[in-house]
Amino acid sequence: MMGKLVKRAKDPCRYHEYSHWLLVLQVTCAVLNRDAVKGDIMLDKASRDRSYLWGRLMAVADYIERLHFHETRDGRMTTVCRYMEMVSLSPVRYWGIIRKRLIPHLKKAGRLKARVYACKLLDQLTDMLLGPEYTDEPLGAAYLTGFSSQQLCLLQMDYAVRKGKE
Repeated sequence: MMGKLVKRAKDPCRYHEYSHWLLVLQVTCAVLNRDAVKGDIMLDKASRDRSYLWGRLMAVADYIERLHFHETRDGRMTTVCRYMEMVSLSPVRYWGIIRKRLIPHLKKAGRLKARVYACKLLDQLTDMLLGPEYTDEPLGAAYLTGFSSQQLCLLQMDYAVRKGKE
């Protein structure tokens, strides 16, 4: 059963609605974390787990692209979501593809403070991955937890900024 949950969470293209995939992702991460100490699903910035870091990196890339889609009111699926399953199998290879497609969004980084923060975080995570861990071996299930936790952290930051403007 756990294998099926992980497989479904790795493939957002299978869902018609982004929110449906997010629900599957959250349930999968909750099940993955149920054996963790205190069952904490909050972002672990101290973690150096390769899979977890790749998940965080993908969440930041997804966030940067979503900021652009939010501005243009375009609700299409991000590059990260389209390549999610492939990244879990060959992260270095597909990160190159995703990074190239992010370039137009990164060039617009100066327009929003959130995008500037995300770009800095993207660079920090890339630096953390460089070294012996920068291999093209498949990722473990912690990839999904890293993605989900980082995504939640970025959404909470957005909410706090919007609430402060009201």
